[in-house]
Amino acid sequence: MSDKYLRFLARYTINVKDIPNETIHEVKRRIVDSFAVMYPTFHDNTTKPAKKYAYMFPDPNGSTVFGTNYKTNPEIAGFINAAMVRYLDFNDTYLSKEPLHPSDMIRDLFAIAEWKELSDKQLIKAIAYEICISLRMVRV
Repeated sequence: MSDKYLRFLARYTINVKDIPNETIHEVKRRIVDSFAVMYPTFHDNTTKPAKKYAYMFPDPNGSTVFGTNYKTNPEIAGFINAAMVRYLDFNDTYLSKEPLHPSDMIRDLFAIAEWKELSDKQLIKAIAYEICISLRMVRV
């Protein structure tokens, strides 16, 4: 994707003024769902190699690995958190018609929001208007 399109999508996202209360409610439900499926995998052997990888790249100004006080760069934190969130939820999709789920971006947006020191409202806005979910309705 060229920078021209990335800038277009970013401008679209940040220029949304008001988020309906129903959308905020649904975003919070997806966050709770993400953490609920992550919790049982925290001590699971399946995600231990990913967490060991994160410990090789400490970054005190980075993003937190869920369930720890450890910080690494946002890309690695997003990857580790994704492994924990999606391990038990791997076969869940959105509307059961496409290969994605709203939680597929939540953990990455958490990592970026923490790294960039964004507010909770900015994080909710980013999750509410994540491009991945918006584009899933496009039929070619």
